[in-house]
Amino acid sequence: AKALPILKQKFEGRATLMQSQKHMIECVGNETSKAGALEFLRKSLGVAPDETCAFGDGQNDLDMLLWARYPFVMENAPESVKNHSPRFVICPPNTDLGVARTLLKELEA
Repeated sequence: AKALPILKQKFEGRATLMQSQKHMIECVGNETSKAGALEFLRKSLGVAPDETCAFGDGQNDLDMLLWARYPFVMENAPESVKNHSPRFVICPPNTDLGVARTLLKELEA
């Protein structure tokens, strides 16, 4: 945690740094993101923007969750992630097949 502010300052303007887990700092270049990767796939596969969904549980997932039409946040995610946007739908934890359970529920609807 002590290193994060120092690294953020060092890479300011070139990369986004975040503490994604207690023992892990992630550094992502400004030219890339999870949302950007999903947008590339969406266009390549011909999927409409309103047919997109994403699942996440950490700060490093926020950009793709905000990008997706249907953003699902795992129940075991930190409160700061779950409460980041009123659009986020809380789903069962990833430790309890949360993605599979949510997809099955949504596909039945």
